[in-house]
Parts: sequence; structure tokens; C-alpha cells
Amino acid sequence: MRQKGKVAIITPGAFPIPGVKSSSVERVVLKVTELLQEEIDFYILGKKTIKQPFYEKKGSITFHRYHFQYKTYIQQIIKQLQEIKPDIIQIENRPRFVKMVRLAMPKVKIILVMQSTRFMSRPHIGTMELKACFEASDAIVVNSHFLKEYILKETLCSASKIEVNHLGVDVEQFQSKWQGEQKATVVRLKREWQVTDKKILLYMGRLIEIKGVHHILEAMPELIKNDPSIVLFIAGITLTTTPEYTAYERRLQKLAEKMKEHVIFTPFVPHEQIQHWYQLADLLVVPSEAEPFGLVNVEAMATGTPVIATNSGGIPEIIDHGKTGILINPDQVREELISQISITNMYFHSYQLPVCIIRCGNLFGEGDLNFSRIIPYTIQSVLQNKAPEIRSDGTTVRDFFYIGDAVEAHLLAAEKLESGQLAGEAFNFGYEKPQTIMKVVERILNIMNSIYSRSFKIRQGMKANNSIFLLKKQRSY
Repeated sequence: MRQKGKVAIITPGAFPIPGVKSSSVERVVLKVTELLQEEIDFYILGKKTIKQPFYEKKGSITFHRYHFQYKTYIQQIIKQLQEIKPDIIQIENRPRFVKMVRLAMPKVKIILVMQSTRFMSRPHIGTMELKACFEASDAIVVNSHFLKEYILKETLCSASKIEVNHLGVDVEQFQSKWQGEQKATVVRLKREWQVTDKKILLYMGRLIEIKGVHHILEAMPELIKNDPSIVLFIAGITLTTTPEYTAYERRLQKLAEKMKEHVIFTPFVPHEQIQHWYQLADLLVVPSEAEPFGLVNVEAMATGTPVIATNSGGIPEIIDHGKTGILINPDQVREELISQISITNMYFHSYQLPVCIIRCGNLFGEGDLNFSRIIPYTIQSVLQNKAPEIRSDGTTVRDFFYIGDAVEAHLLAAEKLESGQLAGEAFNFGYEKPQTIMKVVERILNIMNSIYSRSFKIRQGMKANNSIFLLKKQRSY
């Protein structure tokens, strides 16, 4: 019988393993070791909680746990490693540990696994120390080409030493929501949350500023205006209770205050249940300012939920823009979320339907018999020999758009849709020359040579100025 190799894995010590609130680092370690334990004896060394034992064995996986104190954590682990005598030591996301382990065990093979840039920069580590840690490792594994390029640029490390291993998901857990059993789960969840007839946006992840959750909330008023059925679920946790993070969560709550019917902060979602939230959503939004990989994108895609994410870090390695998702500019998140998130866009990218969305300015022109609208109303008032009355102070600004131009714009859009040139896009049609209501009324009165052109009523009793304007139909092609 072939003797199994021994691999020891040092986790960062920030979260327990296994743990309800573990990060993706601990979850990936646990999943990989469970899958490979028939071939390898694993020793996982990590943080202890009150309810967990110091020592535990599950199959071919042995857990050694320690109370986390920065100065003693790695020293306790090194003592244990010297007893285990592993063939390979895998260090997760903490470059500094490499140098310490190498000094204690100079002949052992050390693999450093990096999943973010955070612990490769100050205040966690300086460039010279980082280089020394990389030199002390036998190999470096990263989760994206973005991360590999970052290391090469910052440390001039040998490219041959770095391997890229994109993260995957458990397809037994993250099943397509279009399957029969999963469909029933989605229907049940929508009923429970009373969102059966809503269009659901989802944010899934930590509530920290670099994740950009505030960008979604800042875009929500306009998104709700465009589609009142939109609801945003924020399924996230801070994982820490530092003043910085709790302040950010309060900021998010404040942004959501005026949209309580459209924004829902969920209770904590255990990882074994998050697939149901992806299945529930019509669209996952990932507005991160920096994301080395972005596992949530893969998880959502596995369940059949479309993704819109920032074109940052390793995300473009997962999302092929326009084919497997939508990428937006990380410097214009709010604006691009507004332009890209629409039910039209979802239908195009999910089902390839030739649709687009069109919004126009305030229309005016022949055939408008709605005399509560300012232009028909003003014309009617003059014909009836009455002074028009503005139902505001006259300073409200509007972008008016001639009906003939609107028809031509719609016909042009239809032609482009038929040729496949603009499906899935959103457009605003107008002249981009907004005017105050007062000036529009003055221009109409002057064209009609009305006796009221120099004085007309407004609700507050103010009088219009005596400027003379000519109303010209402006065309834009």
C-alpha cells in the first residue's frame, strides 16, 4: 500500500476552521482537503474558538487549533510542525509566516498561497521583507493572473515560481435555479420575503468600503425611478467590529433610510445557504473597487444568475463582457449601474432578446391634447385670451423634446435593433439643452404675439422678466 503524503496547511488565524463566519480562505482550504483526503493526510493549523477543541480528527484531516495572539500564534504552529514533520507546508495569505517557518525548518517545501493584495502591502509588510518571504518559498500559488502580475511588478519575483489557480465552486451546492427542485425553492423564498412580483438585485459579501456597496445604494433612487419594482437585497457581514467597519455599515443604513421598501438588509446568511440567495436574484451586483478574483461571480453564474461587476482586478478573467456578464468602469460605478441595470438589459443578456430601453425628455408637439402639460396649456390659455398661470416659481428646469424628433429617434433605434447593433443598451433621447419653465412659457407667448408676453401669473405672484425669446424647433441627428 502506497504511503500517503503529509501536507500541513497554516491558516491566517483571523477566522476559525471550520466556522460559520469563516472567510473564503478557510472555506477553500476545507473543501480542497475534503476532496483530496483519500490521497493525502492533511494537518490544518488555525484559530481556536471557545466551542472548538484544540485537537480534532475527521477522516484524514487533523485539526490543531490555537488561541490567536499575533506574537505567539505562528510560534505555537511551528512547534507543532516540527512534531508532524510534513512533506509540504502550505501557508495561506500571510507571507510573513514563510520566513519564520523557513528559519525553523530550512529543508521543508513551502508553498505560499495568496488570495489578495492586502497582506502584500503596508501597513502589513514592506517591499523588502515581502521579497525575502517570496524568496524563502518554493512556490507561490495565486487565484488570478492579476495577482501574479501584481507580485511580478512589486517584487520582481521569478514568473516561473508563480502558478495561477482560479477558484471554483461546488456544483452540487450551487445548482442552476432553472432546475425543477430549485425553481420551487425560489418560488418559496420570494413568497416568504414578499417579493414575488419584484425584480431583485443582490449584493453578496463583506460590508467594507472597498467592496463598493455604497455605489449601489447611491444608484438606487434613479433605478427605482426607472423601474419601481426593483428591490435590493444586501446579504453581507462586516466580519469585524472595528470602528472603521461599523461606521461604514451605519453609512449604508443611512443611505437606505429613504428607500426602506426597496432595500433589505438580510440577517447573516451561512455559506451553506447562500446558493438560495443567488437563485432568488435576477442580477448579482459586484461593485468592488479592487477584487483579486471575486468568488461570488462564479457562485452566481453557477446558479444561472446574471452578473454585473466592475472591470477591476481579476474579475475580467471570470466575466467575458457581453457574453458571460457585464463589466463596468470602477471609476464610474454609480453612473454605469444606472445605465446598465434594467430589466431590458437582463432580458437581452440572459435570453438574447433584441431589446433596448429608451427614455425621452418632456415631449411636445402636434396632437398633444393633455392641457395639464405646460406647453399645450400655455397655447390654450392664449387662444382663450387668458394669462397662463405657472404652477411653480418658474425656475424648474426641463429638457423638452419635439415629438417628430422622438419618432425619428425611435425608428432609428428599431433599425439598429434589427441589425443587431445596439441590443441590450439604454438610451436617453433629448437635446441636452434644459430650460426653465418660465423661459419656455415666455417663448411661446412671444411667438404667438400674446398681449401677456410681458406679464403672466405664477403661483407665488412673482412676475416674469421681460426677456424676449424665439421658440425654435431644434433638431439633433
